[in-house]
Amino acid sequence: MKITIITSCTRPENLPKLYESIEFEHVHKWIIIYDTSQGKEYTWRYKKDNRILEAECPHQGVLGYAQKNFGLKFVKGGMVYFLDDDTIMHPNFWRILPNLDEETLYVWDQVSYLYVPENSSGTFTEIDQYRLLQRRAKTPNLLKADVVHCTTIHIGMFLVPYKYINIPFIPHITLSAGILFTSIYEEDPSKCSYIPCVLSYGKQLC
Repeated sequence: MKITIITSCTRPENLPKLYESIEFEHVHKWIIIYDTSQGKEYTWRYKKDNRILEAECPHQGVLGYAQKNFGLKFVKGGMVYFLDDDTIMHPNFWRILPNLDEETLYVWDQVSYLYVPENSSGTFTEIDQYRLLQRRAKTPNLLKADVVHCTTIHIGMFLVPYKYINIPFIPHITLSAGILFTSIYEEDPSKCSYIPCVLSYGKQLC
């Protein structure tokens, strides 16, 4: 199986570390979408590498969701993985990938530096959610995906068949990754399979 990786980018200095973590023999294309919504200019690093596609997107939103949606325009089919530019690939992901089915939506646990408040009820305003997602914890947390909810599923915790993405990310909502996942799951839970192990990192490079 070969997958397409989509990265929304505001931190190009991290791209070499992402590159090193990708096993390209399992990748159809790595799509990097530079976020130019704030007028920032970028130097395209991989023009001569035909395994990588670079583009720019000026659309506004939070957490690069508008850029992820733009990246989906270049996908023709197969499996899609969203890799943020503050994160590297987990080596165990590549070990398990050949055993996966291209018709299934997969979700797994993540070791993340996402800040999780102690004794949190899980109910936050949109502003609170955005601030939490921008904050880095001092020590990593284990984010479990055994309970499907828009607040428990984050970017990097799932691999999705492109044909299941009927509704893209909502650009201005911080929980759009979880909303996308749960919308597919709720339509048909049999499409989804939980892998009870850690296959991704979160916020490693921020």
